[in-house]
Amino acid sequence: MPTNFHQVCRRGAVHPRIPRRSALRTSHSVLGRFSCFVVLLFACLRVGWFPSCSFFFALSFLASFAFLRVCCVSSSLFLFRLVRFLFPVFVCALRARLALASRSPRIRLCLHSNAAVHLNACRFACVVCVPFCSTASAPTMKKTFRRQNIANQSYDAKGFTFKNYPKSDASRAIISDALGDHFLFNGLSAEAKEQLVNAMQKANCRKGTQIIKQGKKGDLFFVLEQGTVDVIVDKKRVGEITAPAAFGELALMYHSPRAATILSTTDCVLWKVDRQTFQMTLTSNASGQSVSRCEFLRKVPLLKKLSNHDILKIAEAMGEISVPAGNVIIREGEEGDTFYIIAKGVVRVSKDNVEVAKLRPGNFFGEAALQNNDVRNATCTADVDTVCLTLTKPEFESMLGPLQGLIAKVDQRRNRELKEKVETGARKAAPVSKKYVSSLNDLKVIRTIGTGTFGRVKLCQHKKTGEVIAMKCLHKAHIVESQQEKNIIAEKECMATMHHPFVLKLLGTFQDPNQLYMFLEIVQGGELWSLLYQKEVLAHSKTPALAQGIRENDARMYASCVTAGFAHIHEQEYSYRDLKPENLLVDADGYLKIADFGFAKQLKNGIKTHTLCGTPEYLAPELVLSKGHNWGVDYWALGILIYELICGSTPFVDPDQTRIFVKIVHSSKVLTFPPGFPRSAMDLIKNLLNVNCALRLGMLRNGADDVKNHSWFRGIDWAKLEGKAYKTPWKPTFSNPLDDSNFDEYEEESAERPYTGSQDIFRSF
Repeated sequence: MPTNFHQVCRRGAVHPRIPRRSALRTSHSVLGRFSCFVVLLFACLRVGWFPSCSFFFALSFLASFAFLRVCCVSSSLFLFRLVRFLFPVFVCALRARLALASRSPRIRLCLHSNAAVHLNACRFACVVCVPFCSTASAPTMKKTFRRQNIANQSYDAKGFTFKNYPKSDASRAIISDALGDHFLFNGLSAEAKEQLVNAMQKANCRKGTQIIKQGKKGDLFFVLEQGTVDVIVDKKRVGEITAPAAFGELALMYHSPRAATILSTTDCVLWKVDRQTFQMTLTSNASGQSVSRCEFLRKVPLLKKLSNHDILKIAEAMGEISVPAGNVIIREGEEGDTFYIIAKGVVRVSKDNVEVAKLRPGNFFGEAALQNNDVRNATCTADVDTVCLTLTKPEFESMLGPLQGLIAKVDQRRNRELKEKVETGARKAAPVSKKYVSSLNDLKVIRTIGTGTFGRVKLCQHKKTGEVIAMKCLHKAHIVESQQEKNIIAEKECMATMHHPFVLKLLGTFQDPNQLYMFLEIVQGGELWSLLYQKEVLAHSKTPALAQGIRENDARMYASCVTAGFAHIHEQEYSYRDLKPENLLVDADGYLKIADFGFAKQLKNGIKTHTLCGTPEYLAPELVLSKGHNWGVDYWALGILIYELICGSTPFVDPDQTRIFVKIVHSSKVLTFPPGFPRSAMDLIKNLLNVNCALRLGMLRNGADDVKNHSWFRGIDWAKLEGKAYKTPWKPTFSNPLDDSNFDEYEEESAERPYTGSQDIFRSF
């Protein structure tokens, strides 16, 4: 249930965004708000308690009608606002009446969540009235809570074996239907689904059994075959689930606290599977699919000289088609631009109506289409039901360029990659100083300026040199409990290789028996998040629908800093994986620095990883579905960031985290842009939010240059940008190096958390 005005407005289906500032400031704004409030108040009274309020309702409605006509400069605007006003009034009034009349808690909950209707006249008026009055002086809405990231632990495939639990055909059908209807399992192959069904274990529970406890972290997903369970939130029954059904899906994605208590109201038959089994199924499925496709591609003579990275990109971009027996795939004499690899089935090849060959899984045809405009010299027909992998010439060239030119440049590219590896190795060979301090007594700790998942960041000053730095303190006990030891060490190693004006610099490291310490350059401007949602120092867009966002030019400047930073990070073969305004710091010149590399991971040759991590609103589809990902997830997140800068909200935001993931997976269908959104920015975002990672902007043949060369960034001199020669949207002011006025206030830790485990695992830190 929404707990504040901001959430109420977001939950309502009436209007998802409330502009911060008015586009139309007239003397009638107070009258208009009052008139709308009176109408809605009497609407609530009319449908809920006092049937005798019809006269007052009609009177106040006529007053509002007149007000609308006076304030609107055109008839079309008048009609638009009239409809915009009337529709939510009567719809929400009807829903409020039904909610009041219903004795069913489930119906009342559904009506409440769908309409955001509170049985409180003021809140009811706010939900419906605010969108109507948004063209007047709308209230400024501030985000008061920073978004928390999520992370799933990585599992070692060594020693893991898939279990097979016996079950009847009826049970298998119920489980398969439950998996088939869920967004988490839509991307699984038939073999992976079968493997998951086999791994599900039966669990019988009697009436009154607590299957899931609210607030407790769990790792089990359930399919209810028989029985009924109650859904309880904060000790209140909010609904029931009747078989067949499934629940607990978030537990498969990450170590998530349960959102509700599930209590059986009858004897139940359940099937359950744990997170590790699910993750290993996904990993083996994705890895097996990638390996098999790469093996197929390496058999194609035209592609033999391509690098492993190029082969992986092609394998990822390939589509899949099913061809019924007897259907023609390609016809002799026709032009074609598609290359085929047989994954399953048999293809009959005929020339001049005479069969000349039969192709089986692993065989390919139409490869000449990748090199030139191919006129098919034979007819290929599916002999049985056949599945083919496909790749078109435009897709190939967008990723890698023309095949002939690519083959000619293979040797040059390999020499360049070898040189880059040598340079990267040289940078890695110069580690950051572990002798930055000999003891923590060398530092004067001023106060905490930030908090994170595993520790906090403190403002410090070196007693001898007077240098002001930031010290990131990480609790060893918490790190070990969360199984993040490798990630923390990887974070240090990653930051040690970064040397870029838009990436936070690591100065040194230190550790004691209880904590790890990373000494970082101080960035006194604070977080970009604070500039956007707290400080009110950035000018906002003059477009009414975009009034929560900042000016387009300012958004472009900040996005340019991130793009340039990503280009450098990806050159070092790292994926960042946690972009959001909370992790972008504003330096003394007003430029951004990318901070917090806790989720960064090195991916040599673009090889994919499968660990779920990041912030829900910024996750790419391949992360949500655990299909395996590389640095393509960063370019997806860049698209989300640009959208948030311009609009003041991410495109897939929702109070329900599960619905966020559903929207992301189906982003091609649900992505929308408010009126007045810049066309070039819209095109850039659409290309960055391509569900197919291989065809996503930034992952094509020119990499980050394709992003930099987009029309939205026209006018940006990237060398000039990295030299900090541009005027920034906001430049922080501070009186001295210890000025902490741009940082929020945090409570200091009362006591240090002791660590009693092995120190060997942190030896390489």
